[in-house]
Amino acid sequence: MTSVEFATDLESRVGEELGVSSWRSLTFEDFVAFGDLSGDKYWIHTDRERARRETPYGDAIAQGLLTLSLVIGLAGECFEIRQKDRSLNYGLEHVRFTSPVKPDERVRLRMKLGGFVAVEPRVTRLTLSCLLEIDGKPKPALVADWISIVYDRKPDAPS
Repeated sequence: MTSVEFATDLESRVGEELGVSSWRSLTFEDFVAFGDLSGDKYWIHTDRERARRETPYGDAIAQGLLTLSLVIGLAGECFEIRQKDRSLNYGLEHVRFTSPVKPDERVRLRMKLGGFVAVEPRVTRLTLSCLLEIDGKPKPALVADWISIVYDRKPDAPS
């Protein structure tokens, strides 16, 4: 895990790995709960028997957006900026769902710093290159470039 005081401390680390999260299991119940919350109840995610019969995957598969949503939580295990006032999700420039995740498979996030732009004093735009690996598989579940705007705390501001 990379830990820095300010986002500006990351400027020289573009291209470097920031960290790797712990493994996280995804269950079929997670697929169903995400479908209930998001409205994505497509049978390939929520009907195991039909998915076993009608797909080459042999089981239901996780919604791509479910796997993508894991990135934000797992990112906290990859790097931290101790003196940030706040950060905002600015968006995604590149997302590809490259391999399906089946029930009870484990995933983890491998994160690199893909880009750094000083927007103004104490405001930085970071491009975080994300790879969500699947335990035991050669291809990741997803690759994405996530953009975050980080506002560093003023040096004299209380923590």
